[in-house]
Amino acid sequence: VFETPQLKNALQYIKDLRWKYNAMPEETVIDKEDFLKMIAMGKVAMGFCAPDGLSALSSKYKMNKDFIYYARVPEGESGRYAQMGGAIAVFSIHNTPEQIDAAVKWYKFLGHTPELTDETKNTLRKVMKNIVDMDAIVYPTTFFDVWVEPERTKLRDEVAAEYANIDIEAYSDYASFKDVIIRPEEPVRCQQLYSVLDDAIREVIENENADIDVITKQAVSEFQTKYLDEFNSGR
Repeated sequence: VFETPQLKNALQYIKDLRWKYNAMPEETVIDKEDFLKMIAMGKVAMGFCAPDGLSALSSKYKMNKDFIYYARVPEGESGRYAQMGGAIAVFSIHNTPEQIDAAVKWYKFLGHTPELTDETKNTLRKVMKNIVDMDAIVYPTTFFDVWVEPERTKLRDEVAAEYANIDIEAYSDYASFKDVIIRPEEPVRCQQLYSVLDDAIREVIENENADIDVITKQAVSEFQTKYLDEFNSGR
């Protein structure tokens, strides 16, 4: 279903950035750490990154936090879309009741539950002080919270206000979420889909003569035959 003008236009846009405007780095295959290092060293001016990834710029690569500006994703022809993801914790069904109880207590201790206690507040304070001591970033406000209890967010922000070490104005565009449409990850073979699309993107970056129509057809065919057909067959 992704053999669409939108995908082809996106690939063409990336291809033009690389070959028409020479606006991409020579390194075509980099991981997250490489990307952050390049940002910190001034080799790259712009990129995509979740807010929690920015701390490495100052703590690990010693970039001046005042040089960071964070904004919403750019708007494409179909709107301004952002993908929702995140980390989860899963307890094994093979755990004993005692192990599960200990795990829940550990998460409470870390402040990763909706509980509102003095212990939670003290834990958050210790965590944020540690972040500041590492020269990482503490945001004075919560951008996007999993807790539906507003008092939990209020508690976090009260503690964060004591330790915030950046100018929130440099993040206000991102924090507004104005006109951003949130999309969850695809429910079926999502990681495999990313792999297929990665190959398509890499091809237009590395091959100046890449045929986008051909690349798109190959990507759709590969995802269907290697992954969707397998899923639909119940294997």
